[in-house]
Amino acid sequence: MVTDVIMVKTNNRYFMTFEDLCKRIGNKSVFDQRKMLAKYQNDKNLAVIEMLYYGYFGIGHNVNNAWLSDNGFFSRDEYPANIKVSPIQFRTILKEGNIDESNVIIN
Repeated sequence: MVTDVIMVKTNNRYFMTFEDLCKRIGNKSVFDQRKMLAKYQNDKNLAVIEMLYYGYFGIGHNVNNAWLSDNGFFSRDEYPANIKVSPIQFRTILKEGNIDESNVIIN
């Protein structure tokens, strides 16, 4: 769920310093500091979309990095945000998490 959209730069006009951007994002970016700086300096327009993870598998239904790696979804060396799963794989994850698939939009 999108919780906030922060305009950082529009038409090469900055609305915040890089330091302020880093403070605002904290450790929640899919980009490392080097890539964020490159985007900050080089992109004509830059917006940050803050999102809230809105899913919960419940106690005892932990689908974590180890389970995903052990079951062939991705290797421990890959950054989780870069992983794409198929609809079938997604259904498998939901099943492991004890989630009723009929309550989830899969597109």
